[in-house]
Amino acid sequence: MKRITYTLVLLILTVYSYAQTGTIGDPFTSLKQGAAVTIAGVYYFNIGGNVFDTYVDANGYVQVAIDFGNGSGNLPQGSSLTTAARGILNATILGALTEIQIVRISSSTANFDVTTTDATIIGRIQSNTTLHQGTADNSINDNWTGTNAAYITANASCITVDGTSLHENIVHACGNTAGYHWIPSSGTQREQFASGEIANSAFFQLWVKGDITLPIELLNFDATIANNEWVELNWQTSSEINNDYFTIERSMDGINWEIVKNIDGSGNSSTLLNYSGIDSNPYSGISYYRLKQTDFDGQFSYSQIRNINLQRPGNPEILIYPNPVNDKLTIKTRKSGLGDVHIYNVLGKNVNELTRQIITHENTIVIDFSQLNSGTYYIKSKNAANRVHKQ
Repeated sequence: MKRITYTLVLLILTVYSYAQTGTIGDPFTSLKQGAAVTIAGVYYFNIGGNVFDTYVDANGYVQVAIDFGNGSGNLPQGSSLTTAARGILNATILGALTEIQIVRISSSTANFDVTTTDATIIGRIQSNTTLHQGTADNSINDNWTGTNAAYITANASCITVDGTSLHENIVHACGNTAGYHWIPSSGTQREQFASGEIANSAFFQLWVKGDITLPIELLNFDATIANNEWVELNWQTSSEINNDYFTIERSMDGINWEIVKNIDGSGNSSTLLNYSGIDSNPYSGISYYRLKQTDFDGQFSYSQIRNINLQRPGNPEILIYPNPVNDKLTIKTRKSGLGDVHIYNVLGKNVNELTRQIITHENTIVIDFSQLNSGTYYIKSKNAANRVHKQ
């Protein structure tokens, strides 16, 4: 048995990415996807039908409010935030952020940057409620950590009267001149009360972050051509969280994908597990494989794409020549018939209308390629898929 093996060693942090891109046409559908962001910018979300766009930093923190040093009056509530204007996500959107794991407040001056995982504070974000509003909340406020956390853990000595909604009052350690104060309704933006207001050009930001725990740790992914007839796919995981199943997918062009088969996952595991699957009817020539991993809740992610090149020199399933082609391309097969032949460009677009079949027999087709631009094309028949280059 002749065996050709291609091995790809994968690291989960660089290999797996969520299908959504966070663009207006392909928005994130969970905070977990936002938590995987590594390039700061404005991203789009659609969480439970609540559509919004906001700034996400390079560590996956999603901005829910921003206020400048010269800001006065309640923060405008809406569904679109940047880093250039005051605002806060509206109450309906805040209520949909059920995946919050971390709350963060930071200052653009870098003098103040704190986080908490306290469940009460997370619940207050979701209910559009002031995070700290006087003496009754002194114990809750002790759960913040980070740069100058002492400014926010300072105990209040009175009860705030500046409103109890986030757009009115973010944090008010009232009566304590050492404490952090962010009260949009009264135009108060102070890292430390005794230090006065931050500069007009400086700003505070309120952030949330979802759980970035990834569903599996994939150690390796092997694509193997066995006996010049089929393709074996093998992979290993070192841990799994809520892993429902894997899907092996293949493609003739790396763009358009079809399912080969589904393989059950192991749910939750912290031990080394081995998986395998076989594509018993692979394409001839170059083709591509990837894994799709699906959680119990329907969230899914993809592995890196892996390519193989299956050739059968002793008994070729399909013969295409010349390659590269200039004007006329000949396609022959030893099987019962070629059937319909489709030609795709590298973007996956069918370009049959730009070609012309000159000769058509049961086992031979000659196609005029003269009207196609130079580049790579993919020829797909019922028997195989192959790549050709147009000069």
